[in-house]
Amino acid sequence: LKLGSDVSSASTKKAWSFKSSTATYKQTTGEGYALEDNAITYTKKATKTLVTVKGVTSTDGLKVSGKTVTVSKASLGTSKVTISDGYTLKLGSDVSSASTKKSWSFKSSTATYKQTTGAGYTLEDNAITYTKKSSKTLATVKGATATKGLKVSGKTVKLAASALSNKVTVSGAYTFDFASDYSKATITGSSSNDTIIARGKKVLVKGGNGSDTIQLLGTGTLTGGAGNDTFILKSSGTITDYEEGDKISLSSGAAEIETKGKDVIFNGKVTLTGAADKSVTYIEDGANKIYEPEETDNAVEFNAKGTAVTLNVTYEEDRFDISDYPAYKNKIITIKASAVKHKLEIIGNKNANKITGTDEDDYIDGKAGGDILTGGKGKDTLVGDDGNDSLDGGAGNDSLWGGIGDDTLHGGDGRDVFIYYDGDGDDVISDYTSIDKVMVLSGKVENPLDDTDGNVTFKIGSGQIVFPNSANKYIEIINEYGNVQSRHFIQNN
Repeated sequence: LKLGSDVSSASTKKAWSFKSSTATYKQTTGEGYALEDNAITYTKKATKTLVTVKGVTSTDGLKVSGKTVTVSKASLGTSKVTISDGYTLKLGSDVSSASTKKSWSFKSSTATYKQTTGAGYTLEDNAITYTKKSSKTLATVKGATATKGLKVSGKTVKLAASALSNKVTVSGAYTFDFASDYSKATITGSSSNDTIIARGKKVLVKGGNGSDTIQLLGTGTLTGGAGNDTFILKSSGTITDYEEGDKISLSSGAAEIETKGKDVIFNGKVTLTGAADKSVTYIEDGANKIYEPEETDNAVEFNAKGTAVTLNVTYEEDRFDISDYPAYKNKIITIKASAVKHKLEIIGNKNANKITGTDEDDYIDGKAGGDILTGGKGKDTLVGDDGNDSLDGGAGNDSLWGGIGDDTLHGGDGRDVFIYYDGDGDDVISDYTSIDKVMVLSGKVENPLDDTDGNVTFKIGSGQIVFPNSANKYIEIINEYGNVQSRHFIQNN
């Protein structure tokens, strides 16, 4: 067989087309005849998609070689470029790759370690992505004098004394390793979780907020700050604020632990200030161990002069009355119960007592004398009794009764009740708010008066209550049963 001269042969053509950021590489076959193996076959017109490339700006920079599509700069924008299955992407020789550089800069005593990323393209997992130019701060050293002497190795910043003043503050997700020549200095961390290594002598390290890891390989003082901190000490040092939740790690071997006053001492060299009444977690031979405070009989401690008494955490009674201690009952001035962990009734004496309660729901009676009574976080009842007293309820919904005398009452946070009885004298409620109340047990309550300074005065029987800076507040008077008797709003003139 032979095809005549007027017979059209079938033709094949491959070409790119472009629409809406997608380039399509198609094979188009024109209709015609083909003579093969002494047979003539007819092929109709057909189109077949071979490969699609999404995310490009044009077809000008696309080139196909076998199963590989090379993408040059002319076809790239900022969108991610992907390709259909069966083909592989390749970056053209004129395409700039994204570059990353890390370096120090210095300005106004602050050294900053930054990562700068240059604009460019990255081919990964058969996709091309564009990275725009950006800068990111990785670490800062405030109090630096230069960047020479600061060296980064992996995730550790090594700092020499030649680059630092004697007070520095560091931040960043790095381990800050201070050389042994950096001594008699103060290192402060950030509000994040810091890792600090101090190798010098007489170094003060302040971790700041966050759960920090502070390693002292020289000598010095460590203050962890808020958070669950880990202290690692090679030989000697002082931890000023150990709290339950913190942890210490010492050099290898069994730890020898003793208490001295309010301090806990490890191996005769590491001192935990004020930790004698706390559970201390420490690492020994790779395992966590806990030192528990020793039980002592010193629940009640008097000072040498017999004028002050401290109730310690081991105090178990529900009541403390100084008259139960004949040797001290006429001497005592100060009673401190803040370490006690349960509610307490505290009774003073005829002296001008200074009494501090617990953080539970206390009842404190100062008795005679110009007393200073201070509640804690609980729902306290404070009674000044005779004398010109000063009462401070602290946090919580407290009840304060000054008693006979010219008293000053400060409720603190919470919904407080201030109590008054006819004949109690001239009292001052220093911090009345609109959620507080005044309970009048007896005496006629006159209409309130105010002055030009915004002070409000209620005459009650033979005495009065003054509310400083209380104009434009609602003042509510209740009876002993809690029923509202009157409610006053005094507008400042």
